[in-house]
Amino acid sequence: MDHRRSLFDSKSKGSNDPSLQPTQVSFLHGAGDARRKKGELRQLSPDEKAVCALRKVLTKMSTRERYFLMGSHYRVLDRQISPGAKAGEPGTYRFRGRCQIGVAHHSGEAAVKMIEFVVSFRDTKDTMGLPDVEYFDPTTIDEIPPSTPL
Repeated sequence: MDHRRSLFDSKSKGSNDPSLQPTQVSFLHGAGDARRKKGELRQLSPDEKAVCALRKVLTKMSTRERYFLMGSHYRVLDRQISPGAKAGEPGTYRFRGRCQIGVAHHSGEAAVKMIEFVVSFRDTKDTMGLPDVEYFDPTTIDEIPPSTPL
């Protein structure tokens, strides 16, 4: 009975599935890290960079409808990481995964869709010299049946 209770407890954190990654990205160090100043930018992991690149792809797709990430997690099905040759050089990444997106139509209606994506991206610097990501081909987004599990 104790085992069943822990499985269905709403406050439990769930399984430690490494293929599930959060869609929320924190760009700043928290107050708990004594070595860093609160508010200082931190280095993002490749999984967090993939979320940023995917958001850029969805923004570029938004013409009449607006596309955005939904849910608290996305599933990574495959990842290829090619770091730069030397420390500090830009890396190249390719992530294949599955997530839920929301679609806000111009008329005010909204819908939820399940997608499978492949996003290829590299590390870059933005106009202010801060770390950024830039996606490139092959980057695809395919709608899949909504009953597909995450």
